[in-house]
Order: sequence, then structure tokens, then C-alpha cells
Amino acid sequence: LIPSLSNPTNTIMTVKMVWDYSAPTTCTSPPLPPGSWSIAPLTTSTPISLRNITDLRIRIDALRIDAGLTAFGWTDSPLLVDTPTRAIHINELRKALLEVYTACTTVPPVFLLPANDVIPGVSLVSLTDITELRTAATNAP
Repeated sequence: LIPSLSNPTNTIMTVKMVWDYSAPTTCTSPPLPPGSWSIAPLTTSTPISLRNITDLRIRIDALRIDAGLTAFGWTDSPLLVDTPTRAIHINELRKALLEVYTACTTVPPVFLLPANDVIPGVSLVSLTDITELRTAATNAP
């Protein structure tokens, strides 16, 4: 029953909200068509470039929006021509993408180095990092 609002100073209403997290209503991104990456295919002679990072950021942000998340707050955004590829870029890409898998209640990918294990000043950003991220972004829900 909804109480009369003719005397609102003496009216107290309690509302119980029930959320169902078992079935997301989003997470319907279409698969990437062939040729979706600016630099393809990646080979052992492909240098890691800012274009790789930018492509991944664009795809991951689209996946995040589709999953009901906000776009990620990337470090060094926008990337400038002289911005070096840094460990934080890889760690943020992984974090942002893993949040998509979590929001879509999908088993997340396993990276060769776990998230935040690309250590600044110690680990080199590798072709494997980019390839794993591309695969996870391509196969994301």
C-alpha cells in the first residue's frame, strides 16, 4: 500500500530494491571482423608501437561501455608520438579488460604474466603482451 501523501511530514516509506546480477543485459559486442587491428598480422619482427596500445584502448573501451562500465581512465591519454610504451599501459589494458570479463560473468583470460606483473623498469613490454591482449579483446563477451 502506498500511504496517502496528504500529510507528507508524518509519512515514512521503505523501499527494498532487488538486483539480479546473474544475467547481465549487455555484453553483446559483435566479434571483430578480420583486419580490425591497424597493424596486422603481428610477427616477431613487428615493433611494439603506440598504435598497438591505441587500438587496444579503443576496443577495450567499447567493450566496457557494452558491459555497462565506464570508459577506462588511461594513463598518458592521449598517447603522443614521443610517448614510450610503458608497463603501466599493459597493466591498465589488462585491468580494464578483466573488468569486462567480470562484468559479463565470463571466465577471464589467463595471461602469461598475471595482471600487474609487468613491472616498470624491470619487465620489457613484449609482443606476447600485445598478442595476449588482442586475443582476449577479440574473444571478449
